[in-house]
Amino acid sequence: MPGTDGTLDVPPPGAPERALTAFLALTPGTDDASRALRALTLHMLEGHAPRTFAHWELGPVLGAAVDALAEVPLALPEGLAPDDGMARVDAWFVRHERSLPNRRLEPAALRAYLEHLDNEGYGLHAWLLGEMVATCGMDVRLPIPERVFRDLSRVMDLYWLTHRYLLDSRYLRAPVRAPDAAAWTEELRVATPWVLEQGNADLAGEVAFCLQCVGESRGGPHAALLTFLAERQRPEGDMEGNAHATATALLAFAGARERAPAASPSSS
Repeated sequence: MPGTDGTLDVPPPGAPERALTAFLALTPGTDDASRALRALTLHMLEGHAPRTFAHWELGPVLGAAVDALAEVPLALPEGLAPDDGMARVDAWFVRHERSLPNRRLEPAALRAYLEHLDNEGYGLHAWLLGEMVATCGMDVRLPIPERVFRDLSRVMDLYWLTHRYLLDSRYLRAPVRAPDAAAWTEELRVATPWVLEQGNADLAGEVAFCLQCVGESRGGPHAALLTFLAERQRPEGDMEGNAHATATALLAFAGARERAPAASPSSS
C-alpha cells in the first residue's frame, strides 16, 4: 500500500513472486557462481522470511541447491578470480552453517589467497572472506583497518556496512545484536538518498533488507528503497538481468511482505 508520499511499505502485488521466478531462472547453471548464489540466497530467505519461504514451498529447492554445493571445488589458487573465490567460500560457508558434511578449507591456502586479493586491489573481497570463515572458527583474517574503504569508494564502504549486518546475523538467520547496530542503521538511513541517486539496485536491495533486520521496515528510507526496487523490476521479475541484484530485491520484497501489518505470505 502506498504511503502518503507515494512510497511503498509493501511490495506491489506479484513482485516477490516474479523476483523469485526470475532469480531461479538466472541461477540454474552448474558453474560455481550460480550454485553458490542460488544456495546462499535461499538459505538467507529461509531465515529472513520464513513464512513466505514455507508458503512458496522452497524447502526442496533449497535442499537441492545445498546438495549441489558439494560439487563446488574449494581450492583457492592465487590466480583465481575474486568472484570465483567468493563463490567457493560461500559454498563452504552454507554447508558449514547447515551442519552438513563439508570438505576442509586449508587455512594456509586461504590466508595466501586473501593476501593475493588484497595485493591485487580486492581488499573488500579479502575482508569479507576472512570475516566469513572467522565466524565459523577459522581466523586467518588480514589486518584490514576498520572503515578502510570509506576514503576509497562510498559504494565499497556501504557494501562493507551492509555486510556487517550479514555477518552479525549469520546471513539473516539470527537477530542483529552488535553494539554498533544503531549507528550502522543511522548511517544507512542517511545514505539512502545517495544510493537512490546512484540508481544502484543491488545496493538498494541490500540496504533495504538490512533495515528490515532491525525493525526499520515502515515508511522513511525503507519505503523509498522498496519503491525504487519496484520501479526498477522488469516485467519478467529480474533487475536488469543481474542475478545478484535480483537476489537482493527478492530478499527485500519477501522481507517487506513478511513484516507488513497483518502480513500474509500469499498476499498478492
